[in-house]
Amino acid sequence: MGRAYLAIVDRHGLRALLPEDDDGFRFARLLSNQLPNAACYWATLSSSDAIDVCRQLDQDKAMPACRAVSDHAEFLGIVPRLSDVSHVDWLTNAAKHQFLHPRA
Repeated sequence: MGRAYLAIVDRHGLRALLPEDDDGFRFARLLSNQLPNAACYWATLSSSDAIDVCRQLDQDKAMPACRAVSDHAEFLGIVPRLSDVSHVDWLTNAAKHQFLHPRA
């Protein structure tokens, strides 16, 4: 299994790809508060796929980066409004309880 990331997405595409750790989670909460129409996804990506997604973000290719996360994620799930989630442990518990599903 790849590494876990938080993907902040809005109608323009992927806004940020952050590691699933306490710092990434805090930044995702701040960013989602600034983008009220954004959604947060939890995704696992291989290192090479994550590098490719970040390269696309650096090139201001938000929509292709969003599609790449969707196409290459081993696991993909939506996170409830980050303002309603107290800490990153929610993601771990969600994965254990099958709220986040493996990709076919």
